[in-house]
Amino acid sequence: MRDAFGSTFMFKIIIIFIVFYVSFMTIAVSYAKAFRVKNGVIDILEQYQYDSEGSRKQDVINKVDEYLKSFPYNEGDNQNVKNLCKKDSHNENSSEETFENQFTENGVCIIRTDLGENSVFYEVVTYLVISFPVFSYDFIIPIRGETTTIKN
Repeated sequence: MRDAFGSTFMFKIIIIFIVFYVSFMTIAVSYAKAFRVKNGVIDILEQYQYDSEGSRKQDVINKVDEYLKSFPYNEGDNQNVKNLCKKDSHNENSSEETFENQFTENGVCIIRTDLGENSVFYEVVTYLVISFPVFSYDFIIPIRGETTTIKN
């Protein structure tokens, strides 16, 4: 009887270890994917000299969306992420004109920062969303990156 109890306990420990290992690997792969998306969006913005006030604005956003559709990233309901994007602004205390953050349909936030003298840079924020459906809770981790200075 003692051997049966010991093997059951060991089996539970192995199951718990496997669950933690698989969860850790899933989060690591998702984090790497979100980091890759951020870098790809930054490359597109720099390549096309994105201007959030210019006439080519929608063309560049369409290119970003095409890039994001090439592999799955942040699929599902992005309402929580969209609300975070709209709240996140670096110009809250500034008396200068502020620009609304751009949110793509696939969950990437583009924040404009005006440097003056016709130059700007953009901060790209991708989000790693970890859902706990049992508790109806989403844990959202922002991953940020910046473009180089873009002259208008």
